[in-house]
Amino acid sequence: MGTLLKWLLIICTLGCALMLTGGVLSQYFDPADYWYLAFLGLVFPILVLLNCLFLLFWLVKWKKAVFISIVALLISFPAMQSSFSLFSGNKPDSETHKISITSYNVRLFDVFNWSGRKDNGLALLDFLGESDTDIICMQEFMVNNSQAYNLKNIKAKLPDNPYSRIEYNFQSYKRKHGLAIFSKYPIINSGKGIFPGTRNMFMYADIVLVLDTIRVINNHLESIHLDYSQYNLIDSLNLSSTQSNREEYRRILGSIRQAFRKRAEQARILKEEINKSPFPVIVCGDFNDTPVSYTYHTIKKGMNDSFVSNGKWLGASYKQFMFPLRIDYILHDRVMSSGNHEVLNIDFSDHKPVRTDIWFKE
Repeated sequence: MGTLLKWLLIICTLGCALMLTGGVLSQYFDPADYWYLAFLGLVFPILVLLNCLFLLFWLVKWKKAVFISIVALLISFPAMQSSFSLFSGNKPDSETHKISITSYNVRLFDVFNWSGRKDNGLALLDFLGESDTDIICMQEFMVNNSQAYNLKNIKAKLPDNPYSRIEYNFQSYKRKHGLAIFSKYPIINSGKGIFPGTRNMFMYADIVLVLDTIRVINNHLESIHLDYSQYNLIDSLNLSSTQSNREEYRRILGSIRQAFRKRAEQARILKEEINKSPFPVIVCGDFNDTPVSYTYHTIKKGMNDSFVSNGKWLGASYKQFMFPLRIDYILHDRVMSSGNHEVLNIDFSDHKPVRTDIWFKE
């Protein structure tokens, strides 16, 4: 290997190691001040892969530069545990009481026919009705004046979950959008909050189980708000230097940067709401952010993630980008245990439903 090539590869190795470390640090720094770190957190899995490739390369060459990649990967190992899972955990030894819970961004039941399939939203409701799930949390829930999606018909599709609370953040004479919680068990109290300056929101329902009362918090945090042409431009990786492409990429980066900042504020508000709960908490929702992010780290603090406890592989729930992302979560208090975490492989929405079982300790 020539000296010049060797040093170029060392510089590339060091650059990838520093970016990976920056991705890890993104969990701890507010994107309002350190937005560039948030971008590194977004591509964290790719940075892990690149560092692994450099690790293998320097191992084969048996060069000291291998320690650059080793150190970077060791630093990032705790963050990797929230992003990758190779082995599912075990069911709790002493089962007392178990509930199942599903979180699903239903994308307004495909009312605008994004899928191109007839009655796609009704098929989604049929799936949920047949899922044998004790608690269902839906984001981008929708009711309208039609026979198919009026509230009476939606409830009829979910006969095993007769108790419900629904909160709306948009209403017109034709339809209403928001969040919904449907439960097999009685709901004794509920509430909501709208995040400042947005239509994003959270809601909660206090649910009486056999052995305890819990608070289920359902939320939908700030989206990036990209259109299909922008998603396609990202996926194509069209880096041509045309004026229109440069301007479009600037708009995309601006939208992502603004979303990082809004979600950080929303995460802090949501964490305050979690901490106020008089009951053990389960948090479900579309965070619109990855496991290596300030948003996730802020909300998860002091809680367990059902995927980390019991998931498999990447746990990706959103596949609109060229690489899959885990942005839908079920978190729970540490007085509970979780198992059987699944990301269900159905395509009624642009998100996949996330399902897990929760056990309660005596």
